[in-house]
Amino acid sequence: MEPGNRALLVLVVAVAVVTSVGGAFLILSSAAPPTMLPVPAGMEFSSAQAASWTAHVDVGAAGGTLVGAWTATDGSDFVRLEAVNGTVSKPPNVYMCPLLLPSWSQQNGTVDVALGPGPHTVFWSVGYCTSARSIVVTQAIQVVPG
Repeated sequence: MEPGNRALLVLVVAVAVVTSVGGAFLILSSAAPPTMLPVPAGMEFSSAQAASWTAHVDVGAAGGTLVGAWTATDGSDFVRLEAVNGTVSKPPNVYMCPLLLPSWSQQNGTVDVALGPGPHTVFWSVGYCTSARSIVVTQAIQVVPG
């Protein structure tokens, strides 16, 4: 093989590898969060995903406990995971915010809430007053049977 052809082949292979790796990263990193529980550890929610995300779960006759943990970055107020009875949409953010909200660079949170039997909707408390640049699940968010 001539030196000029070999250099061209190496360049083409290098571009193909970089394109493949970059494309795979973009596809995997932009994966939408699941709309059903469990949410696995390592899942990251952007601020927009967290503001609009809801998950629906049916809890068996014995009830259960919603458990999980997360780390939120660059936000204000306190990020919580809310669970309400029924299959509903996330409520609108109609709260008036105080003028001074605590800001933070990192906040760890957990949930450990008993749920009765029947359908439930789970969502992040982020929206108009509460914010976070990202939320990373550190312990799977799931319902443990009661």
